Amino acid sequence: MARTESTIRVGIPPEAAFEMWSDIRKLREFLPGVLEVKNAGDNTYSVTLKAGDSKDTTRVAYSVIEKPRRLVWRSKGGAKWNGEVIFRPTTEGTEVRLIVDFEPSALREHPTERGSVVPTWNVGADLLAFQLYAEKAEPVGV
Repeated sequence: MARTESTIRVGIPPEAAFEMWSDIRKLREFLPGVLEVKNAGDNTYSVTLKAGDSKDTTRVAYSVIEKPRRLVWRSKGGAKWNGEVIFRPTTEGTEVRLIVDFEPSALREHPTERGSVVPTWNVGADLLAFQLYAEKAEPVGV
């Protein structure tokens, strides 16, 4: 499984950033790799992800670990998509750190196939998309 992480500073308060990330149904508004999110019950969601040139679906459990400082999610089948977002207050707003562990289900089912490549998850682009979304949605200094 591949791990990737990145950090960005966003000009909104940590509580506002946390609220934007805490509703998993809205992740597709700012995460380009998330194509669709459906509630599957019991704090579990069916998430369709862009995996290279294809789509892969996984079920994830989304948890608030420490409001408004940390959110995590863990896959429960399908593509392996685990992650966490950590929010740290700064004088300018919030430092947001995104960590993603990702492995498509096809690779897990056939790990010895030659030519299999674990796609990279571009968390830097995800964070930039979040920054643009957040700063447009929430005025700076609020």
